[in-house]
Amino acid sequence: MTDNLLLTHLVDACRWIGAKGWAPATGGNMSVRQDEHLCWLSESGKDKGSLTTDDFLQVEIATNRAPSGRKPSAETGLHTLIYRLFPEANAVLHVHTVNATVLSRLVKEAELNISGFEMQKSLTGQTTHLDTVAIPVFDNDQDIDALASRIAHYAQERPLNYGFLLRGHGLTCWGRDVAEARRHLEGTTSDIRFVHDVLFPYARERLAAFVTTQQYAEPVKSILDNLRDEISDPHAGVGDLINVLFSFMDEDRKSTALKALQGIIWQEGYINGDFTGHLYPDVLPALEKWKAQGIDLYVYSSGSVAAQKLLFGYSDEGDITHLFSGYFDTHIGAKREVQSYKNIAAQTGIAPSQILFLSDIHQELDAAEQAGFRTLQLIRDPFMSALTIYSDKDASKPLWHSADAAEIAQQLNAKGVRFERWAADRDLGQDPAPEAVIEAYQHAIDKLVAEKGYQSWDVISLRADNPQKEALRAKFLNEHTHGEDEVRFFVEGAGLFCLHIGDEVYQVLCEKNDLISVPAGTPHWFDMGSEPNFTAIRIFDNPEGWVAQFTGDAIADAYPRLA
Repeated sequence: MTDNLLLTHLVDACRWIGAKGWAPATGGNMSVRQDEHLCWLSESGKDKGSLTTDDFLQVEIATNRAPSGRKPSAETGLHTLIYRLFPEANAVLHVHTVNATVLSRLVKEAELNISGFEMQKSLTGQTTHLDTVAIPVFDNDQDIDALASRIAHYAQERPLNYGFLLRGHGLTCWGRDVAEARRHLEGTTSDIRFVHDVLFPYARERLAAFVTTQQYAEPVKSILDNLRDEISDPHAGVGDLINVLFSFMDEDRKSTALKALQGIIWQEGYINGDFTGHLYPDVLPALEKWKAQGIDLYVYSSGSVAAQKLLFGYSDEGDITHLFSGYFDTHIGAKREVQSYKNIAAQTGIAPSQILFLSDIHQELDAAEQAGFRTLQLIRDPFMSALTIYSDKDASKPLWHSADAAEIAQQLNAKGVRFERWAADRDLGQDPAPEAVIEAYQHAIDKLVAEKGYQSWDVISLRADNPQKEALRAKFLNEHTHGEDEVRFFVEGAGLFCLHIGDEVYQVLCEKNDLISVPAGTPHWFDMGSEPNFTAIRIFDNPEGWVAQFTGDAIADAYPRLA
């Protein structure tokens, strides 16, 4: 028995992994470093969800030898390689999740390049979803020494961070401790990628052959006829229709015919166990609670009813279709059309005022509200550029919300506020000095000076370990104005600008790559959060720099803040 605290944390992680079904049968292997010479590695042939500290054995990092003579995992050489390559790594997790395994087969390139996914921010050092993170994909090999050699060679020539995929095998991640390794494990197999990098490619790869072989059989025959109606070409041949379907995929067109075909193809993947439907951890408890209260639950999605039933029937939590009273897709109407929601109310027999519609898309919420529904916007991630507008008399209900940069710019520009997305693409390292930030982005400063004749600039940068963070947060949270434009270019992290314009409050969540210019005289406040993490370049009209006139209005106390 060992008293290694890291090992105790690893056992907890193994149970968490086992509960998620990420190490089926006796698959997967996990380890923690004891010191520079030894690590603790899970014993081969045991269910990872029921491991205890006694099920780990010491392994020499330099030789892969287990002094006890017990049998370590077959992938021992990959764990010890990571500890040799990365002295800061203290935990390694190797899992056989269905999603990661299928994804590794679908990716034909040597790397999976991830960009635009909010879960990237769970990876150490990643502060924005706009960066590109490369996850290497190596061909699996039963010769672990040869595989380790190829991985080591890659690490000599390219950055190797967070983890890698083994084609047809699984995912390996590591971190400075068990918690960081767990976070990297989740961050490299996120919910969004399940749709875009598993379901969509799975259907695309099989679409042409499936349609060709099933074109005369129901229900495919009827779906293709509907597609001909959709494109107003009743004589289109199957080859033409396949080309149309591929073009719809490229456009992300919400075509009823395409969604129906994708749903049929996905059914095979779900039934074969190629993947399961993703659910956020809080979804099932909420659905079960509402169902127990006698509330009828319905699904409305641009995906076909068949695809909806598959996702919930083969979800991460098993079959939960019994929780739903019905399903709606684009046969009822498009999700941004008011009539669609009236049709749903009529079909369910429930008065619109008694229906609560939840969505993360404000256009859908607007349409539902116009149909008489109650609405509630779901915002999953607090760290993406976003604009929320409130009445300055009521902070309880947003008037408008969007995370679309173009829509944000349109709303703010109408009020004289400049909002643009600039490229904050310079590598600043950890805690960069202000001079280094200025040097890296002098070109951006020069552009602004040429446009507006600004006279001075500086850098404001705050981290969670700043001893003055509470005092500074309190200072900036007081509503104030400036005698000149307040210009900020965020090059790291995020912060919340709150603008009091007329009878409304505009809360602008700015993140890396955002440029905002607030006109002189505009009452506003700024929230950096309780654990600040941002770097921004400030540009001024006057050589004195930041000079504020505080209004004395406590309005900021009533409105939402960053956590």
